[in-house]
Amino acid sequence: DAARAIRDEAYIRPNEGGRKVFLIRHADHMNPAAQNALLKVLEEPPRDVFFILTAVQPGVILQTIRSRCTIYHLEPPAEGAPDDAMLDQLAPFLRAMTERDEYRMAVAAQNLAKLNKTEFRAAMALLTTALRDAIMADSAPGIEPLLPQLQPETLALRRRIPTKKLLATAELCAVLRERASRNASSGVQCTVLAAGAHQQIIR
Repeated sequence: DAARAIRDEAYIRPNEGGRKVFLIRHADHMNPAAQNALLKVLEEPPRDVFFILTAVQPGVILQTIRSRCTIYHLEPPAEGAPDDAMLDQLAPFLRAMTERDEYRMAVAAQNLAKLNKTEFRAAMALLTTALRDAIMADSAPGIEPLLPQLQPETLALRRRIPTKKLLATAELCAVLRERASRNASSGVQCTVLAAGAHQQIIR
């Protein structure tokens, strides 16, 4: 019944703001009937509607549902606040992204080249979070940013870069984070970050 209610509600235009965001927690707990009830609206959602499904065991979700989702593998947040010094290193990259300035993106990315593997993975996780904040800034009014220290940069990104391109850049960061776990060179990774992100945002 809840799945059908969500499906019906999705087709009602929002009264406030320009977007509707449905957060479905523990989507892997839905039975097949409930998942099938959501299938059509997930396949062809109204243009102003976003669905976020969370799951501990995504493999339990029907393949027909998973094939219509962009999948992000998240880890529990590290304890403590983000390292302000690392956020300061990421801010110039975000500003350069906003301006689509390839040279400044390359320079800012190379500032991360001296990070060790663990630090680089943390930087990519923070960069992904910053991009999430940029995407959610307009799509889900009222949701507080996870990195308020970078809010000026993420709001500027939201105004200048389309959501689809921000999502593609976030996916690139996830790939680089995974590669770092396999001992890929941070220097090479930084070059790929700058070139790959620039390619995504100018398409």
